[in-house]
Amino acid sequence: MFSGSGCKDFLFEEHEVRPTTGFLFTNPEGLSRAVTALYSYARRIVFEGESATWVGMDLGTDIIAYRGGTASALGTYSASLNPNQGEVGFYWDHFYYIIGRANEIIYYGEKNMDLDDPVVKQAVAEAKVFRAESYFYLIRKFDKVWLNTIPTTPENYDDPRDFTPDQTEVFGLIKQDLDDAIEALDLTVVQTGRYTKGAARHIKAKVAMWLSDWDEAIKQVEAIKESNVYGLMPEPKDVFGAAKLNHKESILAFQFERGPGGGSTGGAGHRMSLIFTPAYGSETGMQWSFDYGCYGWGRVYPNSYLLNKFDKEKDKRYTQYFQHEYRYNNPNNLPPGKNIGDVVTFVAATYMTRGGVPHCTKFTDYGYTTLEPGATTSFKDVIVYRLAETWLMGAEAYFHKYGGDNVNAKWYFSEIRKRAGLGEFTETLTLDLILDEQGKELLFEGDRWFMLKRLGLLIERVQLYAGDDRSVLQQQDFLEARNQIKAHHVRWPVPQSARDQMGDAFPQNDGYN
Repeated sequence: MFSGSGCKDFLFEEHEVRPTTGFLFTNPEGLSRAVTALYSYARRIVFEGESATWVGMDLGTDIIAYRGGTASALGTYSASLNPNQGEVGFYWDHFYYIIGRANEIIYYGEKNMDLDDPVVKQAVAEAKVFRAESYFYLIRKFDKVWLNTIPTTPENYDDPRDFTPDQTEVFGLIKQDLDDAIEALDLTVVQTGRYTKGAARHIKAKVAMWLSDWDEAIKQVEAIKESNVYGLMPEPKDVFGAAKLNHKESILAFQFERGPGGGSTGGAGHRMSLIFTPAYGSETGMQWSFDYGCYGWGRVYPNSYLLNKFDKEKDKRYTQYFQHEYRYNNPNNLPPGKNIGDVVTFVAATYMTRGGVPHCTKFTDYGYTTLEPGATTSFKDVIVYRLAETWLMGAEAYFHKYGGDNVNAKWYFSEIRKRAGLGEFTETLTLDLILDEQGKELLFEGDRWFMLKRLGLLIERVQLYAGDDRSVLQQQDFLEARNQIKAHHVRWPVPQSARDQMGDAFPQNDGYN
């Protein structure tokens, strides 16, 4: 489920009645229920068993050191990144399922119902955002996608279909859907969990950036600014430091809520916290603790290339977005000569896994929703889009359009830096500075891989900076991404399961045959 800023009540799907398809697509109430169910489905990509897919969208970049896990191929560009890779297949299926359901809501809402009815208007607008966003996720990862806007019915199930990919048509639909949604949606909603006009504008700005349409990107960023709905949180730590993240900076967030008895009122929890939190509890003299984010797997870290970009004395994000040290907390197995409260000394064999490298705390659950320190499930919200990204898009769009001395480019850039404690930016803005700031502010929030691909820099920067070397990690070598990435890795393989369903008529991406 999603949330928009400026909302009051949480949106959770109710299952007391399982409506029939006929009910869903013949009246406004049914259509509203159909779109509510779609919200519930959309966040499955970060559920307990699928968190690796969401993280995998951003793996294999220049600012990440990747240790291991089920999405290893996505982070290292190994031979396992192939048409049968699990997370790749789930990603494709997930967004095409959303597209299929959105097609039904849009088709029957426009065909069978009164679009002047506010309930119908809202449901169709939200479905169009779902469809546009899903196609945007797909086309950026695969380049080749099948465009389908017709709901599948028993009558047309066996009809011949044209599987020829056409990027122009796909982007045409994405832009039209978002324009329709921007026109129809309100700035705020009564029920937390619904798309807003601001969310649709933010996605439209991202689409414009992808297409190098700087005028359109500027238009959408300025409209978000002029709406006066959103604002940066006072401190970096305020952005992620709670269970519920429906604050003024959050434009869209996956919603989670623990239900009575420890379960979730809206489905399963997630394991995002585990992926980024080290396995410090396995270190001699340590035990799992709320102070350090409970249980951890220690799979993904910021690398030294990124960490060295921070002004360690002034930049608040260096301390507020990262955990830098651990102190012995288990009196039952302290190493010889160590006392409770001493800083842990990690040996080479456990340096990466257990906390020798700073870990990102954006998803860390410091007991916000977990019931005990060894818990493996979190119900902390996961932010999808926030205003800091909007402002960085504004800075970049103005930079591309008017150059590095443009006053608007520097204003948007400065807003992010001022919140970080770095003050007003007065120099000439460059693309490298924008890339550095994007990495420091938006690390692990799902946009770095896409940004590098958009700018044509993915291969170059991964080969130069991805992972970390032995000198940093005390004889451990995590340079697989740097050494294994090839030209065709700027896109993922089309899942073989999808090609099988299309009768192999859909072409495979080069390099994966």
